[in-house]
Amino acid sequence: MYTLIALLAFSTAASALDSSHQSIINAMKDAGLSPSAIQAISKIGTEHEEALQALQGQLANPADAVKSLNSAIQKFLSTASKSDQKAYKVFEEKMASNYGDFFAKDMKKAGISQATIDGVLKIEKKHEAALKATRGDLVGLKAAFDALKSEVKHYISGTSAADQAAWENYEKNMKSSFGTKAT
Repeated sequence: MYTLIALLAFSTAASALDSSHQSIINAMKDAGLSPSAIQAISKIGTEHEEALQALQGQLANPADAVKSLNSAIQKFLSTASKSDQKAYKVFEEKMASNYGDFFAKDMKKAGISQATIDGVLKIEKKHEAALKATRGDLVGLKAAFDALKSEVKHYISGTSAADQAAWENYEKNMKSSFGTKAT
């Protein structure tokens, strides 16, 4: 299941509908989720925002927070209509396969060159299978995510000074969006 990936992608959608978050809401609509399901899932994301912030903040043990979040989504889905259950799976698959597209738009807004964005997305694609393989394994997910971050950091260090500065601002904005301290 890609519940974690999908939830991370739209965690702040209910509280800050900027263009990226509106795109995620639109992706849920495009997948066929009913308006009531979209509202319920957004509400669950908002209710568990602290858990998502803990995960993004790389705290030592976010496992309980993530389990709680996933449990709430699964509990809702168990009572949702069959069509919403099916549509949510479509949404998760779409989010997992197009996750980089959402971030590419934010990178472009931050002033990162298209060549650097393409390089980051290439790295993300390279790590995609490893991230998907960690379903239900938070230790494995953290290790796969850390490997991705490390390779992206190394790649960014070899880009232009302008892209490095834009990347730094992009990271600060992303961390701010998730309520974590920029480092």
